[in-house]
Amino acid sequence: MTLKVKRTLAVILGNKFYKQINDRAFAFTKAWAIANDDRPLGSCVIGVSDGKRQIALERLQGYEPEKICVTLETGDDAIKVLVNIENRKKYHLGDLPPKMASLLRLMAQKGFEAQATFAGVIDGYEEHAERGAYIGIKL
Repeated sequence: MTLKVKRTLAVILGNKFYKQINDRAFAFTKAWAIANDDRPLGSCVIGVSDGKRQIALERLQGYEPEKICVTLETGDDAIKVLVNIENRKKYHLGDLPPKMASLLRLMAQKGFEAQATFAGVIDGYEEHAERGAYIGIKL
């Protein structure tokens, strides 16, 4: 992440945190800690129980995460998470949570583009529990 991206991210996050906790020093210290961390921002994918998405997640478990291409597509009310393997047709796996989508929209307004990678499938805890998906986001 470049210094310009880190500064922008820290200001956006710091202001959001400050509104929630009303402690400016803590809010911006936390925001800078996140901005200076070179790891991708992690996010779950929501809506993975709709349609045949659980079947898609089961199939994705058979691939290495590096072979799964993730595209973020901004819609009117959500940011869609699309996945594909080996240049096949993109599949709408789910959406980003509202708070992550809000952050990425603010960063996009400042001219920064997010790139996503597939981090993995999260297995359910019980026999009939649903799977989930986790992605990494770099700015």
